[in-house]
Amino acid sequence: MLVCIQKRLAVIFLAITLLLSWLLPTRVLAVEEPTIQWGAPLSTQLVSTTFYVDATIHSTGRYIATIEVEGHLFPLHVNKWAWWAVGIVSLAGQERGVKKLTLRVAFDSGKVVEQVRYVIYDLEPTITITSPLPSTSTSGDVLLQASCRDDGSRGCVELKVTAATSYKYKVLATAEREINQIVSLAAFRGERVTLIFEGKDNTGQVTRKERTIFVVR
Repeated sequence: MLVCIQKRLAVIFLAITLLLSWLLPTRVLAVEEPTIQWGAPLSTQLVSTTFYVDATIHSTGRYIATIEVEGHLFPLHVNKWAWWAVGIVSLAGQERGVKKLTLRVAFDSGKVVEQVRYVIYDLEPTITITSPLPSTSTSGDVLLQASCRDDGSRGCVELKVTAATSYKYKVLATAEREINQIVSLAAFRGERVTLIFEGKDNTGQVTRKERTIFVVR
């Protein structure tokens, strides 16, 4: 009887041992296998000279993350919880057009994981405001003088000026590249008004500048 019980216990122990030997490596592998989720920039996104990069990296070990663009390496800084890597990439001095980004993560285990994305490098348009000057006071009318410039083939395609307060919003003038006209701000008498100048190029990139003026009663 005792021998029979011992044999049964031995069989049960062997079965448990085999089961654990099959499950344990699988679970360890699942924990140690790193996962990378690349956030910004998105694929085919328009970027300017400098742009932000971030990635979520889950790993049980340490790692070093970098972004490579045409032979230039930019380190990503890892936060103290070691799962979020962020950095700034600069394309200063490079030609406009499609750029290949390579996210490279080197783990202390020796494993290296790479992901590739392509972005479109294009400078944002520039806005020059001649009038009004900052903190100008007016009784109702104001001279708007501004221009929009871009290095693209078509340059700027829209320049818009909007007057805004905390509860009012009004488009004052629109043009393709230059605005030079007098507009009325009678509807804003007695208020501090923010003039919003927005220039857009043919790729859809928008530059925004603001001027604050005062409309007296």
